[in-house]
Parts: sequence; structure tokens; C-alpha cells
Amino acid sequence: MNSDDPNAPHEAGIYIYDAKAEDRKMTELDPSVYSQGKTGGALASAYTYGIVKAKAKAIIRSARSNARVTDPNVSFYFYFEQTSAGLSHSSSGGGTTTPNEFTLLRFDVKGDTRETTIGKYNAYGSQSGNDDKAIVSFSFEKLRPGVYKVTPKAPLPAGEYGFVSASGTPVIGIYGAAMASSASHVFDFGVN
Repeated sequence: MNSDDPNAPHEAGIYIYDAKAEDRKMTELDPSVYSQGKTGGALASAYTYGIVKAKAKAIIRSARSNARVTDPNVSFYFYFEQTSAGLSHSSSGGGTTTPNEFTLLRFDVKGDTRETTIGKYNAYGSQSGNDDKAIVSFSFEKLRPGVYKVTPKAPLPAGEYGFVSASGTPVIGIYGAAMASSASHVFDFGVN
């Protein structure tokens, strides 16, 4: 079995396919997690009596992902299990079954961490969810049951990225505190 062949059977997970690598390499993306949350812009919000919005951010330790590619036209393969564990193809509602349940984000590198905005708040309310500027659009096609090819809609500029499951997106609590859910896995990678 050739593990670098997208058509060969693979264990459940998300794989990045670098067609420009010497041997057209497939690499499984190991999940990272949001290690902490932080708030930015709270002082500006306070000075303006809550008119300016503050941002809640999720942080991933380390400035770079271990998984790297050089091809900005990279593609991904999602392999879902046919059982109720992991990336499940179960129809009982227990697991993820399609790439449509993931968001592809571009992270901001700040010193030795990567971060993304997960919500905004001010004196008049709050909103949770990823910043539209960080979301990268992609399309996907089903190759066979439980197997999908995912392609960004435009070449990816050099930077740090990750797929985040919709069920694992951190949420904003009272006063903008970031509260990471227990399943906030990020399948991260970098484009050189």
C-alpha cells in the first residue's frame, strides 16, 4: 500500500497532499489545541465607554506548525471513520461526517504564538465566531463514502493555517472571556 497515494486506504484524519514535493507526499495533520485565550482592545473599549469593541482571541503555542508545504495550490484529503469514534461517518449525530463541518482559518503570528479572533464584545453586546478576514474559502468533492478531497478556492499565501471543527470552536463568555470548548482541535499546517 502506498501511503502517499490519496486513493489508497488511510486511517481517519486530515491529510495534506503536497504535489510539488519530490515524491508527491501526503502528511497527516496532527491536531493542536487552543492553549489559552486572551482579550485585546479592552483598554480602548473602556476609554470609549464600551463603544469600541474588544476582541477575544484563541492562542496556539508555537509560531509555526510542524506540517509544512511549499505548494500554494495544496489540496487536502479528509478520511472519516465508518464507526462512532474520531472523525465519524455515523449518522447518529455523534461525529463529524463532512468537511463542511470545518472552517479553514489563517492565523496571525504574534511572537512565539499563533492566534485568531473568536469573538468581539463591547458594552452593547457580544458576538462569537471566527473573524471573517481569517476564514479561507474552500470547496470539496466526495470521492467515496467517508473520503473527500478539499481544495482552497484560491492559492494560499505563505502563512500559518488550520482546520477547526465547528463543534470545537471556542465561545465567548460574559465580558468577553474566551471559553475554549473541550474539543477545540486545530488541524494546523504552514505554507512556506
